[in-house]
Amino acid sequence: RFEEAIGLLAQVGTVGRAELILLQADALLCLERPAEALRLLPPAPPADEDGVAVPPRTAARWYNNRGCLLVCASLLAEAEAALLRAVELAPDEAEYRFNLSLLHWRAGERRQACEGWLVFRGHPADATAATYRRLADETTPRAADAEGAQSHASGALHASQAAALDRLALRYFEELRSSEEFPGYWDARREVAHGSHEPGIALY
Repeated sequence: RFEEAIGLLAQVGTVGRAELILLQADALLCLERPAEALRLLPPAPPADEDGVAVPPRTAARWYNNRGCLLVCASLLAEAEAALLRAVELAPDEAEYRFNLSLLHWRAGERRQACEGWLVFRGHPADATAATYRRLADETTPRAADAEGAQSHASGALHASQAAALDRLALRYFEELRSSEEFPGYWDARREVAHGSHEPGIALY
């Protein structure tokens, strides 16, 4: 069916028609031909036949899809630039923020990945380890969220995917805060011990 869709789009013509180009690229990606899909998406979306720029939402989708294809090509710096542009154009679109966070995680920028996602999702960025642990324990996708997952071509972010990244980011910050709080805990214990002069307290 995807081959048929590509053939129909070729007959209709996609020059200067960003939405149709995106559909064609989606079809190629579903056929596991990401390099061909990437060639369809230059760094910026084309204006229409009258020279009118595409709407911001269409442009955001263009940059997001191009960014994902650049990740497939292991061009992470270019992918980050494209995904940042998508987020800038559509800051409330979860899919674009999700993809950017995954890119940062893959690039080893784990704190940036998790912090950006948590702030977007309305979680605190300065809570205690215990708070992050509780939030992670409470973040469990409903059984219904596992049903009806969207196809690659739809571009939709499924609730279970968002919840999985929620848990990953919350667990990361739980461990990060624990590592920061642990020295402070023992410093406080040491001060109490020195001040109390009680025997039998071993400090390491």
